[in-house]
Amino acid sequence: MLFEKIIDKPGSEFSHIVYKQFIMSWHYHPEYELIIVTAGGGKRFVGNTYVDEFKVGDLVLYGRNLPHFHLSYDIKNNNDNIKSSCEVIRFTKNIFPRKINSVKEFENINNLLERSKQGILFKSPQNIENIKSIMGELDKLTGIKRICTLYRFLEYLANQNDYKLMTKDSSNIIFMEKNKNETIIKVYNYITQNYNKTFSLDDIAKYVGFNSAALCRYFKRSTKKSIFECLAEIRINVACKLLINSSMNISQIAYDSGYKNLSNFNRQFKKITNKNPTEYRQLYRENGTVDTFIND
Repeated sequence: MLFEKIIDKPGSEFSHIVYKQFIMSWHYHPEYELIIVTAGGGKRFVGNTYVDEFKVGDLVLYGRNLPHFHLSYDIKNNNDNIKSSCEVIRFTKNIFPRKINSVKEFENINNLLERSKQGILFKSPQNIENIKSIMGELDKLTGIKRICTLYRFLEYLANQNDYKLMTKDSSNIIFMEKNKNETIIKVYNYITQNYNKTFSLDDIAKYVGFNSAALCRYFKRSTKKSIFECLAEIRINVACKLLINSSMNISQIAYDSGYKNLSNFNRQFKKITNKNPTEYRQLYRENGTVDTFIND
């Protein structure tokens, strides 16, 4: 599955979780996520095509619906002696005032949340033990004290000047926030879950309970893109990950991304990234990171 949607149980507006090992696949979720790496390392994928190395002490705030994935060295190398672990605070927008952008006291935090749409890597946070201590303190608190402690932590991060925005692209966030209609989301989830399979418009229409022609018009009117334009972007995103992180040949990558025809794959890849697959792979190997090329 390309995306894994994570929704906490009802009534749980934020949580502190300790992961002894990174186990999440490429995914997005409607919560904000503050993550600190506590052991190990690996490659970090954010947004459409941003990639870098993660290491112990990295502190990142992921915005709502921002796709991300951590490929741990222990998973990559199949080495049980190397474990990549992290601690995570996940919280929903419901913990903030409904009109947060008009509340002066929340101005800094609101700006922080806006920046998090692109993913924020903090370069000079407090040392790792202090951050873990703050996270652990949340578990000892209840009620308003718990919320206020999180507010103070976010206010501290909002005032940090040494940070990096991890991707310029926010198309997935914009898509998910603008298109809250259940039918649109069902279509989007269907194609993300079946991107590497052969399916027809009739299959999608049957899944969402629509007439095929009507669904095409409805989706295009709502998203300004056709269903299969969205599918192409998803497939090319997968191809980008494989080009960056594997030695697979182009033909196999095309097939694993859902393309049965190599020339069609090359044409779609060039259309979306403005580069052919070989050029794209070479660019990453020369620079170490790849900025986004996906069109909004």
